[in-house]
Amino acid sequence: MARDDKGKKQKRPVRSLKTIQPDAAGIDLGAREHWAAGPPLQDNIPNVERFGTTTPELLRLADWLKDQGVKPVAMESTGVYWIPLFEILECSSSQPCPRPKDRYDRLSMASTA
Repeated sequence: MARDDKGKKQKRPVRSLKTIQPDAAGIDLGAREHWAAGPPLQDNIPNVERFGTTTPELLRLADWLKDQGVKPVAMESTGVYWIPLFEILECSSSQPCPRPKDRYDRLSMASTA
């Protein structure tokens, strides 16, 4: 960063980024809470909401995304926290969401072993 005559840092003008997909959302997924940022509200006011990690909260998050008119969603997670929300979002469309039978058989065997 450039310095002025007195050795102080000069402030750079703030530049906004170009919007590529105005109907997109980003979600930061954590162990205790998820933060979702949807398309900006009127006058470019940030549209950010906090959600819990329980099934009712994930369903509320899916409804919130639908209400915001969000189509693509970018998720950031350091672990497996994205999987339940991904499955809910995958099945939230009007299309049926087929699941391989053997996947659930393996899951139930793993939980009882």
